[in-house]
Amino acid sequence: MKNPSSRSLKDFAGRGGRINNYYQNLVNRRIPLRTSTLIDGEAIVEPDFSCNHLRMASYIVGEELPKDPYSDIAKETGLSRDKIRTVITKCFGAVSSQGAKGNLIQKAHSDRKQPMSAADFREILSSVEHNYPWVTKEKLFFNDVGTRMQWLEGEIALKMLQWATEEQIPLLAVHDAFAVRDIDGTKTNTRMLEVWKEVVEKAKNGRFLEATQYTVAIVQERKKALKALKA
Repeated sequence: MKNPSSRSLKDFAGRGGRINNYYQNLVNRRIPLRTSTLIDGEAIVEPDFSCNHLRMASYIVGEELPKDPYSDIAKETGLSRDKIRTVITKCFGAVSSQGAKGNLIQKAHSDRKQPMSAADFREILSSVEHNYPWVTKEKLFFNDVGTRMQWLEGEIALKMLQWATEEQIPLLAVHDAFAVRDIDGTKTNTRMLEVWKEVVEKAKNGRFLEATQYTVAIVQERKKALKALKA
C-alpha cells in the first residue's frame, strides 16, 4: 500500500505506457540498493527480457533475432555490449533522423555511465544495420519505435500484475523486468515468456507499428513548435 504502481502515457495510447513505481527508481550506485531489498524478508530476483525493444520490433515485422543479438556486433566492432545496448536504445528512442545522429552522438559522448566516441557510435550503428538490414528497411530506428515499444511493455506488465495477484505472488514491475521473491523467479520467468508472446503476437496481427505511425508526425510537430517557442 506504500507503493502504488501507475501507468504514464506519452500523449497517445500506443506511445509510452510503462508501469512506474518507487521501487524501480531506487538507484544502484556504489551499493546495489534495489536488488539488496527484500520482499517479505526474502531475497529478490529480477527476471527480464533480453534486448526487448529490438526483439519485440523484429517479431512484429516478421524477422527473427538470434538468441544473443549482440554477439555478432561485439565481434565485428570489438566494442562492449553495454555500448552496443546504448546505441540501439538511443536509435530506437529517436523520433526522426533529421539531426538525430549528431545529437545522439553528442549525448552518448557526454553520458556519464557509458561515454563513447563518435567513431564508436557510428561503427556500432553501421554493424547493426549490416547484421540486421531489416532495421533500416522497416524504419525501426529514428522513428519513435522505442516509445511505442514501451506501450507493449506496459501491456505485458498489466497482464503480469493480474497474474501475480491471482497467484498471490508479490511482484513489482521494473521497466521490462519484474521483481519477485527468489522462490518465485522460475515461475515468473515462465509466465513472462507466455505473456510476451501473447502481447507481441497481438501487436503483429494488429499491425501495431502501422496503426501508431500517425503519432510520430504529431510528436515531430510538437517538438518543432517547442523549439520555436524557446527561440
